[in-house]
Amino acid sequence: MSDRIFVMGAGRAGLGLARALRASGVEVVGLHGRAGGGGAALASPEDRVSTGSIPRDVLRRATVVLVTVRDAQMDDALREVASAAPSEETIILHASSSAEPAALAELRAGGWSCGTFHPLVPLSDPARAPAMLSGSWIGIDGDPPACERGAALAARL
Repeated sequence: MSDRIFVMGAGRAGLGLARALRASGVEVVGLHGRAGGGGAALASPEDRVSTGSIPRDVLRRATVVLVTVRDAQMDDALREVASAAPSEETIILHASSSAEPAALAELRAGGWSCGTFHPLVPLSDPARAPAMLSGSWIGIDGDPPACERGAALAARL
């Protein structure tokens, strides 16, 4: 199956992961962030960052949603993804570095498979992310389907 990724969080990590995934041949169908968010100044036209409400039509095309917001914003972002109603088959991955977000229980109750996809490299420069992620370690955990999809994405990088 060919993955289609929707990245929720257009800061440095989200931009970097989106660019690295695209460079690896993975289709990034959407990159969503807050208006005036931290990575907005670093975004380029090919990043195509959306702001405001999550574009549901784009989200529903995704096979994987990768949430890359700051840990303190993770639960709110995960709830926003759930309320935007991705496809039932969509895998939800987060890049949180702290304990498992509480909102994952709500997503799982809604039928979505969830997990962690946490690169073990600094993603402070989105332009360098493809090179930084090549051959790097990525922490993967969660439900079996989420782990399987996360491992496949890590291998692509």
